[in-house]
Amino acid sequence: MLPTTKTPKTYDYRKMSGLVYGRPKIGKSTFCAGLDSGKVLFLDTEDGTKHLDVYQVAIKSWDDIDKASRELLTTDHGFSLVVVDTVAALRDMAIEKVLWEMKAPSIASGKFSAHGRGWVQVNKLLTSLFTRLLAGSFGCYFVDHEKTVETTPDGRLIKPEENYNGPSVLRIQPALGGKAGLTLKGLCDLVLRATVDEQGNRILQTCNSATVEAGDRSGVLPEVMALDPAHYVEAFRKAHKESAS
Repeated sequence: MLPTTKTPKTYDYRKMSGLVYGRPKIGKSTFCAGLDSGKVLFLDTEDGTKHLDVYQVAIKSWDDIDKASRELLTTDHGFSLVVVDTVAALRDMAIEKVLWEMKAPSIASGKFSAHGRGWVQVNKLLTSLFTRLLAGSFGCYFVDHEKTVETTPDGRLIKPEENYNGPSVLRIQPALGGKAGLTLKGLCDLVLRATVDEQGNRILQTCNSATVEAGDRSGVLPEVMALDPAHYVEAFRKAHKESAS
């Protein structure tokens, strides 16, 4: 049935999807853990939440993440946020799954690499998982590492095999690349880079630039803010109050 009224804009960060990325040990997991204390579930693919007092599921294989994601959609639970930490390890698990299904010894094997068949299956697995998790009634945040790539001034990625001698820009972006990376960034409402400023303060960059990939569809967050879950939550609460006044 077609709608008769407009859908109101949401300011509930727990109903949004986000990609939080940055170098190791910067505080990405700690930030996500503080977003909704007691109601955050980590799907831990790197065994990196030992220092956090959180609910977690240890993800050791693709079958583990597949099972956990399906249970989240089919069982009653009290989690308002699910954090996948990290998607880099998730990609490795997807590759292992496809190699096993193809009975291929490695990604260099013809069974996997011929006509890109193996990568097609890896991307299908990842995309299916992303869309399944984002179909839930909970918010979902993905954690990733960062990488630096070389691009032309207009943003085109310069491939290593190119004999390119023109002007270039070094750009920082999430480590997950390829079609799966593009899909995830397209699905997420927020792409946030965790880093350290010149004064040594840990910050979040929320705005896209020539040198940093980031974005905020909500339009709520400042371009730069403290890497602090309390500040993040308060920005959405303030926007909600202003919209209601």
